[in-house]
Amino acid sequence: FRFARYALMNALLVFNLVCLVWGGFWLFGGFAAALMLATLIDEAVGDDLTPPGAAPKRFLDAMLVATLPLIALNSLLLAHHVASGDPLGLLALLNWFGVDFAAGRAATNWIALTGGIMALGLFLGAAAINVAHELVHRTERRWALSIGRWLLAFCGDTTFAIEHVYGHHRTVATDADPATARRGEYVLAFAWRSIVDGNRGAFRFEAERLKRKSLLAWSWANRALSWQAATLAIAAVWWLIAGWLGVFVFLLCALQGK
Repeated sequence: FRFARYALMNALLVFNLVCLVWGGFWLFGGFAAALMLATLIDEAVGDDLTPPGAAPKRFLDAMLVATLPLIALNSLLLAHHVASGDPLGLLALLNWFGVDFAAGRAATNWIALTGGIMALGLFLGAAAINVAHELVHRTERRWALSIGRWLLAFCGDTTFAIEHVYGHHRTVATDADPATARRGEYVLAFAWRSIVDGNRGAFRFEAERLKRKSLLAWSWANRALSWQAATLAIAAVWWLIAGWLGVFVFLLCALQGK
């Protein structure tokens, strides 16, 4: 039971899946639950100063790995709320298991859909990017790096895995670090600078790496370019499910997460 805290974010992702299935104004449920837990309840309970103990490593790794399929399922269900049809047969599959997702979708209007977009955007930032942040540090483990990269792809931010590890770690808390805000810097100005300079840094590191190998910077070997395929693949799924409107909603969620 004392290790349950490490499963809390995934539990919220499961709860948001339930809200997406129920549809209607339940789509605000995951967003509201996450905010309540991170603010009012957190303040009321206070800090837990008891030693956490040595949690089983396999359990901790499993919680990290589980974030990717949970994020993917949340994204898939929200995409179907935007869609009018059932191109992947998801509604039929859920109905076969006794889950009437069609009724939940029918009860969802555009106001309720806003709640779903806010929830997914929040979880992309709070779950996907945070877990990816942990995994992309494990550069010697291909599986960890791959899962981290796919989680970042949901935010269109796969270059983070490059700039953060090879740039931020060397320049942290200096003016050369795009991930460090400067004293007095307006938050949106910092966000814009962080995104633009972070991507520039990733391309620069990859160009230098490929130059040492006598390879072209503008090639598939450039991870800052090739890893964008993961984001394009996710966007393509949204397009397949809900057309260009689906792609627009996906970009809204990705931007909010970033």
